[in-house]
Amino acid sequence: MKRTNVNIKKVFLRIFIGAIIIGGLFFIGLSAQNRKFSLNPDSVKNEEEKYFLMIDYGNGKTRKFSSEMAAETARAWDLLQQASAQSAVAVEIENGFIPRSIDGFKNTDQSKWVLSVNGIRQTNGPFEVFVKQGDRVEFKYEK
Repeated sequence: MKRTNVNIKKVFLRIFIGAIIIGGLFFIGLSAQNRKFSLNPDSVKNEEEKYFLMIDYGNGKTRKFSSEMAAETARAWDLLQQASAQSAVAVEIENGFIPRSIDGFKNTDQSKWVLSVNGIRQTNGPFEVFVKQGDRVEFKYEK
C-alpha cells in the first residue's frame, strides 16, 4: 500500500512540474512576440521607449543593440537573451545567470564580465537587475 502512495505522489509531482514548464514556455513565447531587436541602435528615434544594450569586449570591439519591449521594465538578463537569440551572441552562464562567457570571452582570475546600467556598475547578477525603457545596459569584459 505504501508503494501506491509513493507512485501517486510521483505522478502528481511530475504533472505539477510539467505544468510549470509549459506555463513558463507559454509566457516566454508571448513576451518574445512583443520584443524586437535592432542591430542599429543609432537609428532609434524615440529613445525613451527602447532598451539599449552594449557588449564591450574590452579590446576596442563593441556590439550595440536596441530593443522594443511591451513592458516598461525588464531584466538586464532579458536584453542579453534577446541579443543572444536574435544576433548570434553566444552566452554561457554560471550560478545566478551571471555570464561566464560571452562570444568566447571567458571569466578568468584576471578578466571578467561586469554589468553596468546607465554607467553605474551593478553588484547583482543580470537576472536580479531591473531596467526601464531608455536605460543603457552594458556588459563589459574588464581586466
